[in-house]
Amino acid sequence: MILSRLLNSTRRIGQFWRVVRPPVAPPDTQISQLLSSPAEVALFRLMPTADQVHSIEVLNRLISDGVRDQDLLKAALLHDAGKSLANPNVFIRVARVILESLWPAGWLRLSAQCGRSHWRYPFYVLAHHAELGADLVQQSGAGPGVVDIVRNHGAGNPGPVRVLDRYDDLG
Repeated sequence: MILSRLLNSTRRIGQFWRVVRPPVAPPDTQISQLLSSPAEVALFRLMPTADQVHSIEVLNRLISDGVRDQDLLKAALLHDAGKSLANPNVFIRVARVILESLWPAGWLRLSAQCGRSHWRYPFYVLAHHAELGADLVQQSGAGPGVVDIVRNHGAGNPGPVRVLDRYDDLG
């Protein structure tokens, strides 16, 4: 239990620093091979830089472990696209981690559905980025397999979704 919490804390600290000081956005050549339409590339580019870099890291880990499922690889690049609707800042991301751990009911209330102009909207987007992102991915022209993986990531579903979740949780 203690080791698990320590490892999770270490992972969260790394995520925090990547958001505070994100690396340079990845070059177009790294994504153009998988994203087949200009709309998909544009959607990827709308994501915050830290999320773009994270998505490239997930993609690279999948590829280095021999994953060749094209829907899964494309979903790796676009799985956090929903966050682009509000670009949640580091304080909102930290609040999510703390509230989900210490006061889950408070997080559920804070992240409940609200309008785009409401102050809670970035919390809503962060909590529901998978569903929101799936809609954006579908509008960009991605196939139903990619949309399904994006929509269901983070929910503990089997198959390619579980594979994405495992690699997503690594960093």
